[in-house]
This record gives sequence, structure tokens and C-alpha cells, in this order.
Amino acid sequence: FAPTAQQVQLQLRQPDLSIDMQKASDGSWSAQVQGDCDQRHYRFLAQGDETGFGTPVIDPYARCVTGHRGWGIVLADSKPLPPGPAFPLSDAIIYELHLRDFTLDPDSLIQRRGKYLGLAEPKRHLFGDPAISTGLDHLVELGINTVQIMPLCEFQNDEEQDAYGWGYDSVHFNSPEGWYSSRRHDSSRVQEFKQMVEALHQRGIRVVMDMVYNHTMEDRFAGQIYSFEGLLPGYYYRRKPDGSYFNGSGVGNEFRSEAPMARRFLIDSCRYWVEHMGVDGFRFDLMGLVDAATL
Repeated sequence: FAPTAQQVQLQLRQPDLSIDMQKASDGSWSAQVQGDCDQRHYRFLAQGDETGFGTPVIDPYARCVTGHRGWGIVLADSKPLPPGPAFPLSDAIIYELHLRDFTLDPDSLIQRRGKYLGLAEPKRHLFGDPAISTGLDHLVELGINTVQIMPLCEFQNDEEQDAYGWGYDSVHFNSPEGWYSSRRHDSSRVQEFKQMVEALHQRGIRVVMDMVYNHTMEDRFAGQIYSFEGLLPGYYYRRKPDGSYFNGSGVGNEFRSEAPMARRFLIDSCRYWVEHMGVDGFRFDLMGLVDAATL
């Protein structure tokens, strides 16, 4: 969706190819590519008098990315996970965790420490004491039936340098974070995320994602353009009369959820995580910054 753009180009890799997209009367742009595009990398370049700033950006709807400044990856729609455990919401016993922190200690004997798959490992125990369970089995022993995991969407950390983060600096809402996957430049993050969810479901535990839809880390004035600001500047963020960002989030901007296409994106994103990735619920960070109608 880039109604103010005068030109939008689809850029593909493997092999490299650039295609001029066609604009429709509703402001959307599209292109058709012949052949099987599964696993191909792609991005967009929108240009116009007030659009794009010459910066290639990742599709906001991309279901997998190679990094917050990288490429989107085309993924064939895979079979959805079976439903999670069923019980009344009033019976939820919720445990919050940070995926990396919970699985990182070497003494836990978890093999894939700090990763999605680390939380899926059964039969792990404290080094030197088999009586003390760790990881997934520890959650089961606690008696909880719902785990709320701190943000797992692609966020603005330096994955190559293994820079630490809690995930509240979200950049791409529909792709799992690559920091937690075994490989970062292919679709491993998606498959391993689903394996983690399935492992928790099989032990009777629902999965709640902490979602940061109230802001992103985009700031066109600082040169941080990742998706929204490169396609339709000024639309997806609340602006003051002088053009600067409102900052109720405290990190630089607020997502303009009341705008029709922004609202549609947020709802489509939630539906995607539930229907295709097996997520059972959400915790909305700074819910007060999302308009009531959208919620």
C-alpha cells in the first residue's frame, strides 16, 4: 500500500531481478512473478516526491526476514499447527519468561541454549542433580498452563554481534526474531518457532506472545527506515502539526492504529500468528497507545 508513490519496484534475489510494479486505483501496487518463488528473498523500493527516500525496504507483511535491515523471504503457506490445549480463560495459570534468559544457563543442560528449540527440549535437569528439572520440564512441574513469552518478533538488535535485547524495540511484526533460531538467513526461524509452540502445546501449555504494536523503531529523520516509512511516510505514525512524531511510547513514535490500513495490518498480523503459527493469545505492550476500536 503506497498511494503517494510514483513508482514501486520489486527486487528479488536468487537470481537477482527487478520488476516494476503496477499501481491500482486503491493505492496498492502488485506484480506477478512466474515460477516457484518459495524461499526467494525480496524487498520493495518506493519512490516519489514524498515517498521512499531511495531506501529499499522489507514488506511489512513479510512472514520471515533475514534481519531487521535485510530482506523478506517468500514462504509457501505450510500446514497450520493443531489447536492448543483447551480450558476456560479463568483457569489460566500464567508464567512470564524471556526465551533466551530461561534457556541460557549451561548448568540447565539444555543443548540449544537461548533458542526456540531450547524451550522444546524435554528431560533436562540441573547439572549434577537429576532431581531438579530445567527448561520445559520445569514449567510442567510448576503447574502452569500458559506461558507468556517476552517479544519474539524481529527486533532491532545486532544479531551478528549477539547483542542482548528484551524485544521491545520491534521492527517487523510478522517474522519471528532470528536471534533465537539456529540459522538467521533462511526460514529456520519460522519452523523452529512452530516446533517450540507445538512442544509446549503437547505438554498442556498455551502460548501467549508479548506484542509491541504500539510503536516501531522507525525514524525517517534519523535514517531508520525499515518498512512503513519507506512505503507511505507519515501514514503509519501519529504526527504533531510540525511533522514530528508523537512519543507516548517513550522510544520515538506511536503506531497510528486508527488509520484504516494500519488497523487492518494490526488485525491481520494477530490473525496470522494465531491461524498459522499456533499462538493462543497476546499481551499488548502499552495497550493505551492502541485505539479502542482496533482493540
